[in-house]
Amino acid sequence: MLNSNYKNYLINLLILIASVSIILVTLETFLRIKNHFIIDYDVEMWKYSKKLKILDADHKINHTHKKNKSAKLQNVDIKINSIGMRGSEIDIENWNSAELKILFLGSSIMLGWGVNEEDVLNNVIENTANKDNKNWATLNSGVGNYNTERYIGNFFKYNQSLNPDIIIIQYFINDAEILNSNRGNFLTSNFHLGVLLWRYFSLFKDEISRENIEDYYKEIYKAEEINQIVKKNLSKIQSHCKENSIRCILVYTPDIDLLKSGYELNFIKSYISKVVEEIDMEFIDVSHSIKLNIEKKMTNSEYNDRHPNNIGHETIGKTIYNYLVN
Repeated sequence: MLNSNYKNYLINLLILIASVSIILVTLETFLRIKNHFIIDYDVEMWKYSKKLKILDADHKINHTHKKNKSAKLQNVDIKINSIGMRGSEIDIENWNSAELKILFLGSSIMLGWGVNEEDVLNNVIENTANKDNKNWATLNSGVGNYNTERYIGNFFKYNQSLNPDIIIIQYFINDAEILNSNRGNFLTSNFHLGVLLWRYFSLFKDEISRENIEDYYKEIYKAEEINQIVKKNLSKIQSHCKENSIRCILVYTPDIDLLKSGYELNFIKSYISKVVEEIDMEFIDVSHSIKLNIEKKMTNSEYNDRHPNNIGHETIGKTIYNYLVN
């Protein structure tokens, strides 16, 4: 009798496992087919992480780009060259022979997420300079999911030897966020279903923590005023620049969609402008240029993506170029 009950239990368990497995495989197959034909922002970011990122031993940097790799993400080709930056080997050759070398630091906006390479703001600047018969070269060290601590840490660990004449820090308003060194798990690292579950869990948390976006950022910058991670890192790179006769410029970049919705978030600009004044770093605010073009479609909204599109990058790039030549 006991053996019979045990066999029934085992059979039921196997049926349950098989049923759940079939359901999961079916869901995963459906999601992969759907995401192949319909672009999903979170899935594209997941693909970016899998195809173009590699974990770094330094947890403060967390990850860098895989060298000499490329992927089509959100209908845009992203190529990573032999020094781990978006671009080609020609960019490195131009750098070595240029009269003025400009290195760009930043996160996914600087990377040019969702924007063709030639339209990213560093190339807008370089191409405009070339039309004006200036022998300038730019390199784009932007990496997705970076904050100030990460992109400045990346510079000191990997890019000091490039010896730029100018370093431009593309500072976005969320660069003061403290990012956990999240190495992922088996489900989120390998399955579209894992991405879906992560997204809905994140949305639930966001509804709790970001009911008021202004309050959310006030909390971020209240923490920054205490721990001063941004300030310490900016001070570190500015000291390096002064010691090596490098111009260091911070470009303050607002969230275009929030600006369009009336969220100025001037307390962020006030904090950052005060920091750069204290450490004697140059400061460019592109908010005014964006406001002048605010009625234009300046983000990748068709993919539910807040990153600047080619128009946004052109606006920011030309503002920086005009500052550099005037």
